[in-house]
Amino acid sequence: MTTGRANWAGNVRFGAAELAAPESVPELQELVAGRRRVHALGAGHSFTPIADTDGTLVSLHRLAGGVRVSEDARRAWVPAGATYARVAAGLHAQGWALHNLASVPHVTVAGACATGTHGSGPANPGLAAAVTALELVHADGTLATIRRGDDRFPAVVVGLGALGIVTAVELAVEPAYEVTQEVWLDVPLARVQARLADVLGAGDSVSLFTGWSTPDSIDQVWVKRRVAVRGDPRAGSGAGPTSGAGVAAEVGELAGGRR
Repeated sequence: MTTGRANWAGNVRFGAAELAAPESVPELQELVAGRRRVHALGAGHSFTPIADTDGTLVSLHRLAGGVRVSEDARRAWVPAGATYARVAAGLHAQGWALHNLASVPHVTVAGACATGTHGSGPANPGLAAAVTALELVHADGTLATIRRGDDRFPAVVVGLGALGIVTAVELAVEPAYEVTQEVWLDVPLARVQARLADVLGAGDSVSLFTGWSTPDSIDQVWVKRRVAVRGDPRAGSGAGPTSGAGVAAEVGELAGGRR
């Protein structure tokens, strides 16, 4: 008998015999130590069967814990199974934010970091770049904390779940900021190809979308830009690759599409 679970796209069905959702770290430690094979399951967004197992799939969505910010250190501990939507809201309520976010809100922090998930924008590092420490359960059930600077850290932070089940993640945070977005439609493909680096660098985050229904154009170009939050002394500087109304003019000139 299998769990019947499928990934987000529905193209991968998991063959695990058991799906467990522990409510505490000690319960997770006992479960891991007592099973022959255990794999962590994030939000199931991946398009590959990498999380599947013939043993036990473990979901961390029931592990308790909030977003705990250390303002002096500019760090925040978050539950590994929390989604970016939950973490971003928790940070924002306290005046803080992450350097980058996933493109969809429902993926988990641990899953996105472990699989090397990235955002968009040539100056934006991947989501795992924000990780400064992890708490994880090893195969024998022991609990460990591994921090940046430890020789094992690079392997663990983007470890594809192979080195243990992460229970909490410490992330570097920065003062909250706002984001504006402009969307350009029917952008000529030839102009994008000719100046791709310039187009991608026209904002803090630039995304290109096409359904290939019109082979000579990109359906949509989304340009996101940070702006400072007025009256907040901790707010971001708003000094992205392009500032103010210049974003519209620059992308319009580069891409030649319509807004």
